[in-house]
Amino acid sequence: MRRNIFYIAVIFMFSAQVFAAPEDKGFETTTKELAKSKGCLSCHEGIEEFPSWHILPELKGKRGKDCTGCHLGNPEATAKSEAHKGMYANPSDLRVIDKTCGQCHSGKDSVKVRGETHHVDRVLISPMANNPGGIAGALFSNDFTDDRLINYTLSLKGVKDEKGNELKPLPPSDTHLSIEMERKSCLKCHLWAAGDKKPLFYRSSGCAACHMPTADDATYQGGDPTVKGKLGYSKVHAITTKIPSSQCVRCHKGGNRIGVSYTGELKGHIPDVHYEKGMHCIDCHLSKEIMGDGNIHIKKWQAVEIRCESCHGTPDSPPTIKGIRGTPIPNIEKEGDKYILTSKYDGLKHIIPTLNFLKEKNLMPVQMAIPEHIKKLECYACHAVKQVNCYGCHFEVDRTKMGKDLLTGEESPGAWKMAENFATKWKDTVLGINHRGKVAPFQLGCAVNFTEIDKDGKKIKDFFAFNKKGIPSYVRASAQPHTIQRRGMRGCSDCHNSNYVMGLGGSETEKYPSGRQFIIDPDRMADEKGNPQLIFSQPNQGALTGEVIEDMRKVGKCVRCHEKEKAEFWIKFDEHYEWAEKNKDAHKAKW
Repeated sequence: MRRNIFYIAVIFMFSAQVFAAPEDKGFETTTKELAKSKGCLSCHEGIEEFPSWHILPELKGKRGKDCTGCHLGNPEATAKSEAHKGMYANPSDLRVIDKTCGQCHSGKDSVKVRGETHHVDRVLISPMANNPGGIAGALFSNDFTDDRLINYTLSLKGVKDEKGNELKPLPPSDTHLSIEMERKSCLKCHLWAAGDKKPLFYRSSGCAACHMPTADDATYQGGDPTVKGKLGYSKVHAITTKIPSSQCVRCHKGGNRIGVSYTGELKGHIPDVHYEKGMHCIDCHLSKEIMGDGNIHIKKWQAVEIRCESCHGTPDSPPTIKGIRGTPIPNIEKEGDKYILTSKYDGLKHIIPTLNFLKEKNLMPVQMAIPEHIKKLECYACHAVKQVNCYGCHFEVDRTKMGKDLLTGEESPGAWKMAENFATKWKDTVLGINHRGKVAPFQLGCAVNFTEIDKDGKKIKDFFAFNKKGIPSYVRASAQPHTIQRRGMRGCSDCHNSNYVMGLGGSETEKYPSGRQFIIDPDRMADEKGNPQLIFSQPNQGALTGEVIEDMRKVGKCVRCHEKEKAEFWIKFDEHYEWAEKNKDAHKAKW
């Protein structure tokens, strides 16, 4: 929902990113002889050469003309306009990908990369291309639908997988205010669009968004003189599968703020321990998670295969070295009694600490030695200490002005803008029950307020929020914050004696930077009995129940005196608590 804060890129049906030619002033014309002998290199001499395995067989050895295998165009033309006619500046854009990357990378019998095929087919129906989860969350929370898994896509044609599951094109803007919000304000990211052309945010659309990394200042730094130093290009003209985290975070600063959380780049924030150790996103996440596995998934958690236990195991079992659907993790190997992860980015080796080894050596922290914690909590419920919460968008739509549909480029009455900037807060994680039935951190998702001005300039809605069953549509959803700490994880009191962490709300309701207060407390997921006070946009997710809160508080009473007790005490906690309740005088005498 707040991705539009981070990305100001605009989507057109036929984007200039696909077809526009480089601004090669000074290289307008060339001679026939030079064009025939050097082709594209008549102007682009010095551009990085692709390896032979990335050139169509019929064009191998034809340096200067091999560019057309992907870019098309006319390499023997003598004028820029003719040379670039029909050319794709970005051949990997999803609008043309079937004619370019798809020549080799689609179909089950296509080129294998690390043993995998049909990359293009998978990407086109992947969450990264279609953003179905973000769309579904917004439309559910803002009362367009009661279906938490409604199946819409950014694609104007819709997409289907081989099982017949489909993602449908979004309805027109005038269907509902939340649809208009999506089409005119929010849908500015994912692979159908390019990033904002400014430092730390620019990236291309399509496959190049990942596989052609950009420089931090968004300038081309290769050898092509026509675009040297210019904004809006990859760092060099080269495709790679060694993708650094710095490229991933160009998109993932938005959404659930994984980018800023993982790297700890905001002042005062703590980076994730994996990042501190030098690991990159691709070192953990599998190709089938990122590029799709050939099946339509609405929510990210449906697509993600990796679990903490995939690499770290449990106290009673070694790492699985597999995703939850059995996909092998290719860069982990067992060497003796150690598990070694080799970075896909830089080849560095990392020894993985495993829980069964810690248990065997009697080195497990007390919290990890309690079976109920392992059974009922996600590992990151304790290890992810903080998270970045984005407290709300206040949108204004003005129907005295024209607004552009970001998917089609068409204009209609209703220009959207951010009326007030949101407040980003670095706070303790709030706990709830996720779709696996485990206690996990919950981030603030959509917390949208609307102001609407009609065609006569009259304000017909002011700081309005949709309601579902009487609850203003502020949304919480389970998420892995990517702020994992090893030694600085939560203490017992941090959860068991914290109303905030239990989801019972902050000391005061959050405000916009302007001072305007939210309609309800966006940190209060439930009341004392576990009755929901916010909207949950994910199926089978919700606040801690009254029973869970009561059990947590029982432990909280005892933590004050017994926090340093060994695991054996806490494993038999119910027995100790029952004795203390029945023998209050004897218990008090022990103080």
